[in-house]
Amino acid sequence: MSGKLTYKQSGVDTKEAAAFVSDISSHVKRTQKQRSLHQAFGLFAAAYDLSSYKEPVIVTGCDGVGTKTEILFELDMVETAGKDLVAMNVNDILTTGGDPLLFLDYLGISNLERERSRITRLVAGMCDYLESCNCILAGGETAEMPGVVPESIVELSGFCIGCCEKSKLIDPKTVRPGDVFIGYKSDSFHANGWSLIRRILEENPDVVDEEELRSLLQPTRLYHDVVADMRRFNVTPKAYAHITGEASRKTWNASWATTAQTSPFPIGTTPPPRKS
Repeated sequence: MSGKLTYKQSGVDTKEAAAFVSDISSHVKRTQKQRSLHQAFGLFAAAYDLSSYKEPVIVTGCDGVGTKTEILFELDMVETAGKDLVAMNVNDILTTGGDPLLFLDYLGISNLERERSRITRLVAGMCDYLESCNCILAGGETAEMPGVVPESIVELSGFCIGCCEKSKLIDPKTVRPGDVFIGYKSDSFHANGWSLIRRILEENPDVVDEEELRSLLQPTRLYHDVVADMRRFNVTPKAYAHITGEASRKTWNASWATTAQTSPFPIGTTPPPRKS
């Protein structure tokens, strides 16, 4: 009996997995236009050369999209979920003063053949954002787990690795009363916090129509342009805060904030427009 049972019959299709890697290869290449891995994508682990840094300090982050994915998938806004995944991780890396260098993803599904088109779109969305912030999609795990992951569900997690010169690491302990506060408007709600929003919408179904809901589901903004502007104006912030979910209780009630001794923009004026 055991001799007749194949891996595919158990629910895991290795040929489909190889085809998926081929599907996303062009997207992966888009993330390596300015930076490149020390070795080829697709091996067991990825390597990156840090020799351009004098005193490199590695910074890491891990996050997901949360329950927002349920609504995004219902409305077929799959690419947005991929962008959200990147933003939630890259923005955290930026708070350290570091450069986001490498990104990895974990996708857990029940059946790859059935989900292949959708997760390819997920990766395409990831790469749109990764390309824009010069971060490499260095690898990932696509776990086909029949009987464990329910059908139509995609488990989604991301991991970002960055690097910062030791002398340029942000130290929030230096914040003092009287420092300047700057808040940057988000494009919509950030990805975390949607458990509360979903509950509000469930109890008040007539509050928004589908068009309005789609506008609320815009991908989490990447704030790499904010950090670039700070550096361009030679402003060294004392702290950055990426506000998501419970983060507002820890720092400030704004989408993105920094405190510094001087400000490149008069307080009360509109921050510079976001670069495309």
